[in-house]
Amino acid sequence: MISDCAADSWANQWAPILFHFQLLGWLLLAAYAATAGVAGRRLFIEAGRVHQDKKAMMFWAVVALLLVILLVNRLFNLQALVTIAARCAAEAEGWYGARRPIQFFLILAASAIAGLVLALALLRRKNWDERLVLAGMAALIAFVAVRSVSFHWVDAYLRLKVFGLNFNGLTEAAALAPVFFGAAWGLRRY
Repeated sequence: MISDCAADSWANQWAPILFHFQLLGWLLLAAYAATAGVAGRRLFIEAGRVHQDKKAMMFWAVVALLLVILLVNRLFNLQALVTIAARCAAEAEGWYGARRPIQFFLILAASAIAGLVLALALLRRKNWDERLVLAGMAALIAFVAVRSVSFHWVDAYLRLKVFGLNFNGLTEAAALAPVFFGAAWGLRRY
């Protein structure tokens, strides 16, 4: 039954949304690419220093990699595929009707984990630009995880529009902005 649902989902419910973006979607893709590029630049600067800071190199490598993964996710709508697969599994296993408490728990867990990782990471990073990047990355990853859970009131919020722009894209851009600015600000030191 899962395979039937998955096959139907692949054929009828999900498609990679490449070239189906509106202006905000394209701007978000460009912002992800620019931010990953700036993080990659920070990595190469750290790698080229005489006294290499291995922790800084690892930090920027992880940030750049996560940004590329989030870019690919945004480009091909991969989280929708994961959501559909989870829905298929829930229907096949008979707990789809009782999914709300599970969705709520997953939203709380994603938020708590992001907050905990952020708190621990902030304690270990000394540069404010890296702290800003961490805050943005925690918010961004938590947002993507919460959006994937597809809880009704979250979906309703994400569909709201202001000046023709949906809150989904605006929230994602707001979480991405500190990552870009933190990474770019640190370039001034070099």
